[in-house]
Amino acid sequence: MAVRRVVKRNPATSKLVETVREYLLNRSMRERSDYHEKQIKAGLMEVIATAGVPDGEESQHLKIDLPEPVEYVAYKGGRPQPCTVVGIQRQTRAGAMTLDEDKVLAFLATLKGARKALYERCLTTVQIVNEDAILAANFEKLITDEELKALYEEAPPTYAFQLITE
Repeated sequence: MAVRRVVKRNPATSKLVETVREYLLNRSMRERSDYHEKQIKAGLMEVIATAGVPDGEESQHLKIDLPEPVEYVAYKGGRPQPCTVVGIQRQTRAGAMTLDEDKVLAFLATLKGARKALYERCLTTVQIVNEDAILAANFEKLITDEELKALYEEAPPTYAFQLITE
């Protein structure tokens, strides 16, 4: 025979259920809205790429002016802020520049004469701790468990909100 679970109801629980229900409704709307917004934005970016005009003489940004203004309410910090959209723009953002270490090493190796000293000047030796070696020393009993524990810092716990589903 199946065991029947009896859950005692109290006013705090019914309020809790309504709050969770409201949270789930808003979360579901946000997730659906995020997905839909990404799809629309991708389509608009394609339109701008094909039909947009430069936003200024030397600009890499492309824009399309709307035939009529569109009213919009943005929410900043939970407060409504009405604004009027008169166009859409695809902004070009410069990619991050990263130094290619392989190219640098190859370049420095080719230097001759007075510039050869740059090889030593531009390279630095960095010491790092080998955690595997520390743990191996503990396993070999060269470092005690107490000493090992003292070498670690424990971060405070973090908490995540999770839904429990059936």
